[in-house]
Amino acid sequence: MSRLRLIFILFILNISFLFPSGFSKDPNLYFHITKGKIYAKAGYYEQALTEYKKALLLAPTDIEVQSKIVECYIGLKQFVKAKEKAYKIVSLQPDYVDSYLLLGYVLGKLDEYDEAIKTYNKVLSMQSCTPQVAKRTYNNLATIYLLRGSHDEALSTIKDALTIDPTDIVSNITLSQIYEKKGQYAEALQVLTSLKEIPEDFTEKIQNDIIRLRSLINSPDIQ
Repeated sequence: MSRLRLIFILFILNISFLFPSGFSKDPNLYFHITKGKIYAKAGYYEQALTEYKKALLLAPTDIEVQSKIVECYIGLKQFVKAKEKAYKIVSLQPDYVDSYLLLGYVLGKLDEYDEAIKTYNKVLSMQSCTPQVAKRTYNNLATIYLLRGSHDEALSTIKDALTIDPTDIVSNITLSQIYEKKGQYAEALQVLTSLKEIPEDFTEKIQNDIIRLRSLINSPDIQ
């Protein structure tokens, strides 16, 4: 998002705030949350954080606002603060699945892999864990195992995600990465070349991965 477009959107938001018809019960809360989302989408996390903190003063226990603050801390790479806030969300609403996903992600960024694994396994055991949430959780869990160097556990876990949705692009990319880490370059390549529908956002990455893997397979050191 360009700076000019950001300024224009914020201008429209400020004008619309003068005519709050159709807003939530508290127009001020709506205003700060919406403004925070606009800043965050543009990558202005400091400004977004300021807006979310203003919203938090109006709704101290609002889970959405608390979660948005965690996301801002993640965007700012302030992972210790993100961890503290994520734990607070979990304590406020223990059945809120997204809070555990946020916490697991932050723990992974802090290299606290064992705690991240416990957190993701907690999500998988929750009654509110839908198939879509489970797929996302298996993906995250497989990534943690991969970062920890537990390649067999990573492979088993990502296959659980693919059981839910065999065509999921993120799961297939992760599977390819795991095979590559295990030195199984042919298997890693086959996963990517077997993909039938590739979203535009992933096209360049997958093409580059295919080129790299073919180079590894054809390397004299591999043959």
